[in-house]
Amino acid sequence: MTSPKLSSEAYALALLEGIVDPCSVAAGVPASIVAMGLIRRLDIQEQTAGDWQIGLELRLTGPSCLLGPAFCNSAQAALLAGGYSKATVTVASDFEWTPENMRAALRDRAAKARLADRKATFGDSAEY
Repeated sequence: MTSPKLSSEAYALALLEGIVDPCSVAAGVPASIVAMGLIRRLDIQEQTAGDWQIGLELRLTGPSCLLGPAFCNSAQAALLAGGYSKATVTVASDFEWTPENMRAALRDRAAKARLADRKATFGDSAEY
């Protein structure tokens, strides 16, 4: 039986919206791994009637990011809880992430937060 919900990329991404990047929280701009642009690839397939499987590849923001295993575990748990019979989550071996991968609204919020931090640290008269 085909499930419009499980076959939908939007549904899978909605399940992943609940996973917040701790670094974004520390920066004062809490954001999900989806908003951060950490979802590199999503592959949804119905193996047999009603048996939906999903493959997810995450990208990290850089080689020093230690959150890959935690993101994988959280994403797998969210996808399985959402009804997928199998969820395979991996981390890309390259580090192609750039701020352009973030949602535009998040990039704007992050830029405003950085500017506010600079003003708080250096005052209004400092050049940025």
